Amino acid sequence: MKTILMVVMVAAAAWAQSVSGGAWKGGGGARNADLSDVYVAPGGNDSNPCTMDQPCLTPQHATAVVRGMPGGKHVVTFRNGYYFLSSPWTFDGGDSGTAATAVIYQNYAGEVPVISGGRKIAGSWPVDGGITCGGSCTGYYIDLDADPSHSGHYVNFEALFYNGVRKSRPRLTDDASYSYVNGESCVTAASTNAADVACGCPSGGIDVDGDGDMDHCAWAQSSGVCSGNYKCFNTLNYTAGVPTQPHGLGLKDVEVLVFEKWTMGRMRLQSAASGAATFTGPLSVSDGNSGAMDGYRFLVENISPKDTGNAPVLKAGQWYLDRCPGCAYGVTTPALTWRLYYLAAAGENPNTAEIIVPGLDPANPYVLTANGLQHVQFRGLTFAHDNWMPNQYGMGDRQGMPIEKAAVSCNNCQYVGFDSVTVKQTQGWGVAFLADGNGDFSNCSTSSAKGCFFFANGAVYDTGAGGIRVGGDVRSPSNYGTSADSAANVPQNFRITNNVVSWVGQIQPSGIGPAIWIGQAHDGLVEHNDMSNTYSGCMEIGRKLNRLNNDQKGYSFTYGIWAQYNKCEYVGKGVTSDFGGFYLSTSIAANCPAYDDNVGPTALPGNTYCNHVLNNLVHDVTHNWPDKNAPVYGYGGNCLYADKGTTAAEFQNNLCYRISDSCIFVNRSDETSDTYNLWNLFQNNVFVDCGSGQSNRAGVANVAQAVRRGGTPPHSFTFRSNVVSFDATVNRVQASNGKWLCYANDGVTPAPCTDRFLFERNLYWNRVAGHSLANAFIKCHSTSCGSANYSCWDGNSGYYDCMDLGGWQAVGEDAGSVSENPAFSNYAGDDYRVTANLSGIGFQPADLSTVGRTNPVLQVPNNISESFPVRLLNRNSDWGTGDGNP
Repeated sequence: MKTILMVVMVAAAAWAQSVSGGAWKGGGGARNADLSDVYVAPGGNDSNPCTMDQPCLTPQHATAVVRGMPGGKHVVTFRNGYYFLSSPWTFDGGDSGTAATAVIYQNYAGEVPVISGGRKIAGSWPVDGGITCGGSCTGYYIDLDADPSHSGHYVNFEALFYNGVRKSRPRLTDDASYSYVNGESCVTAASTNAADVACGCPSGGIDVDGDGDMDHCAWAQSSGVCSGNYKCFNTLNYTAGVPTQPHGLGLKDVEVLVFEKWTMGRMRLQSAASGAATFTGPLSVSDGNSGAMDGYRFLVENISPKDTGNAPVLKAGQWYLDRCPGCAYGVTTPALTWRLYYLAAAGENPNTAEIIVPGLDPANPYVLTANGLQHVQFRGLTFAHDNWMPNQYGMGDRQGMPIEKAAVSCNNCQYVGFDSVTVKQTQGWGVAFLADGNGDFSNCSTSSAKGCFFFANGAVYDTGAGGIRVGGDVRSPSNYGTSADSAANVPQNFRITNNVVSWVGQIQPSGIGPAIWIGQAHDGLVEHNDMSNTYSGCMEIGRKLNRLNNDQKGYSFTYGIWAQYNKCEYVGKGVTSDFGGFYLSTSIAANCPAYDDNVGPTALPGNTYCNHVLNNLVHDVTHNWPDKNAPVYGYGGNCLYADKGTTAAEFQNNLCYRISDSCIFVNRSDETSDTYNLWNLFQNNVFVDCGSGQSNRAGVANVAQAVRRGGTPPHSFTFRSNVVSFDATVNRVQASNGKWLCYANDGVTPAPCTDRFLFERNLYWNRVAGHSLANAFIKCHSTSCGSANYSCWDGNSGYYDCMDLGGWQAVGEDAGSVSENPAFSNYAGDDYRVTANLSGIGFQPADLSTVGRTNPVLQVPNNISESFPVRLLNRNSDWGTGDGNP
C-alpha cells in the first residue's frame, strides 16, 4: 500500500474507532435526569415540556426547543413510531451546536423512529368489479379529498408503499418488454427559435428546470439523422406503444420514459397521433447522445386501469391515482376529489394494510433540509417518503442526476454527521451534502476525527434517484454567472464509511455512479461500503470532462478522494449504457501533482496520484442488453472507467469479474489537443471474464477484452502487473475500437507506443483450451484509425497491426509479461485469489477479505422489486455465448 494511504488511515484512526467500529445502538434513558434533554414521541403534544413523561410531538418543535435552551450539550431522543411531517424538518445556522457542545438527535435505545414525509391512507376501500386484472387479482378504490381549500388535503404523488413495499403503476408493456423509437424528428428552420416553434414549443424555448435560462426544444445537428437540420427534443416517433387519448392526458399524468445512452428522460405526454408523440418539455440535449433516438427504447407509464381503449398491462400490486374521475382525456384541471385504485393480489386487502403515499408539497419535497448547520449529529433515525417529482415539463435527465432533490439535504453544512441512520423509499436522492458557492469550508480541519461531515454505519436503499451525493457540477462564471468554485467553498474533508447503498434509481435509473456520487469535492474517504443493485454504475468521482486549459485549472476541485475496500455488485442489469463500477471524470485539479506531457509527475510531498481507487471488488456489471431483435444494442458496462480528461488517478489492487464490456476503459477525447487523459495507473488488479457484452453487439460470439479505447495521448496510462483471465474463444487485450495511435501530439510524427500507453509485466491467461492470444494486441499505423473502427478479429484489420504477445513485445510493449495459469483458488466459486507465484511480474496478491462493510448491522429487505425490465447475463447460460437472450 502506498505511503499516502497509510497517512490517511492513521489520520482517520480515531474516527474509525468511534464511527466505523460499530453502529449506534441508540441513546435515551441515560440522561433522564438532565433537564437539557428533549423527548419526542408519536403520542406526545407540542404543548408538553418535552420530558420523558411528557414528550413533545413534532421534530420541528423539538428543534425550536433546543434553539431556545442555554449553552451545553443537548440530546433530543425520539421514541418508536412514525413522525409524519406536514412540511420539511428544517435547520439553519441558528440550530447549530458548538465544537465542544454538539446537538444530537437520536433514537431511543432499541427503537426505530421514522421521520416521514408521507401520510397514511385512511378510510374504506370498496371493491371495483369493473377492473379485470387476473383471476387472483381484485381491484379496490378509495376517494381522497384534494380540495386545496380544505386543511389536510392530498397533494399529487407518484409513489405508494403497501405494507412497506414500493408498488408500481400500470404500463402499456409488461415487466419484460420495451417499445422502440421509430426514427428521429427533424425540422428545417432558419433559426433555433423558428425550429422551437416547428417542434411545438414557444419561440425561444421554455425554462424547464427553473434556473432562469431558457431551454430549447430544437437544436441544430451537425451529424446523425438530422444532420444539417434541427432535431426536436420534445418529440418521439413510434410505430406502437404510445396511447393517443389516454385518461389524464390533459393533466400531464401520463409519463413516457425515454432511454437515451446513459440517461433516461421522464417526460410528460402532451399529445400523440399518427405515430408522433409530443412532450410538454424537451429531453436533455447534447451532441447526438440524447433525445428520442432511432431504435432506442421507451416505456409508457401511469395508464388508468379503467382506460380499456389504451389496454394497460394490469397485474396484482399496481396502483393508479385518478386526479379527475370520469373526466375526458383532455381535461386540464384536477377535480376536488381524486380516486386511488389498488390492484390487490390474493391475500391482500387494502382495508387492513398500511398504505403510505408521499404527502409533502412537490415544490418543497424534502424530509430534512439544512443550510449552514454546524456541529449536529443524527443517530439511529430513519428518514423516508419525500415527494420529489418531475415538474410540468417532465425531466430530460443529465449525467449525475443534478436536478433531482434529496430526501435529506445538507447545504453548506460543517461538522454534521449521520451515524447508523437509514434513508429509504425516496423519490429523489437519498442523502446530499451540497454547497451553493456561498459557504466556506476552509475551517473544516483535517485533524477532525470525523471530518467536516460523515455518513457512517448507515443504510440507504430503495431510492428514486441515487444514494449518497457529495458536491455538484462545476460552477464557473462562464456557465453559472455566479462566483466560481474554489478549494474553500466546495465540500471537503468528509467520510462515507461502513454503509449499505442498494436498490437505487427506482424512479431515475441514470447517474453513472448513483450509489455514491462525488462531484466538486475534495479530500474524502469512501471505504468499506456495500453498493449493489443499481441500473447504472456504483460510484462516480469528479464532474469535469477533458483536461482544462491552463487558465481554467481551478475549475476542477475533485482531488484527494480515497475509494477503498468497497464492494460493488449487480450493476446496470441491462438497463442503461456507458458506465463503470468506478467511474472517474476528474480532469486535472488544483492541489494535485504537476504534470508535464513528456516528463511525468512532479509530485507534491507524499502524493504521486490525485485520486485513488484501491482494494475494491466489482462484479456482475451488465450494460443494456436487449433481445436480439432490438434495433440498437447497448454498450459500455465497464469495471474501471477513466473518462476523457481524467488525470493522475491510480487504480490498484482491485478485483473485477463478469463485466459485460471492458475491464478498464480509458476514454480518449482528442489526441491532438489538451483534453486527453494523462498519467493514470492501473496496477496489481485482477480482471476475470471481461467483454462478453461486446460479442452480441458486434455479432461475434465468445469475445473477451481487457482494455478499451485507451491510448493516443502521451502517457495516458500505465497497465502494469495485472492478472487478466479470459474465458472465451476470441481474446482481445485491447479493444478493436480503441484509438491505439502511436504518434506525437501533432498527429503526424510517429512516436513509440510506450510513450502513448505503457503495458508491462502483466499476465494473460485463456481458460478455453486451444485458444491463444492471436491478434489480441493492436498498434495503429495510420492516423486514420483515430476516427475509424476497424478490428483485428473480423477480417478487416484496416489501419491496425494485429499481433500476438510476442509481436506486441517486439514493439516494446508488455516487457516481462507472461501467458500462464494464475491458479485461482476456486474459479467456479468466484474465489479469485491467485495462488501461483507471480513475483516475476511484480504481482502481489491483495487481501480483500475485509472488502465491504466491516459491521453490517443495518440490513436491506429482500422484498424490493425491479423498476425496469432487466436483462441479466449469467455464467451458465449466457456468459461468453454471445446470445444475450436469457
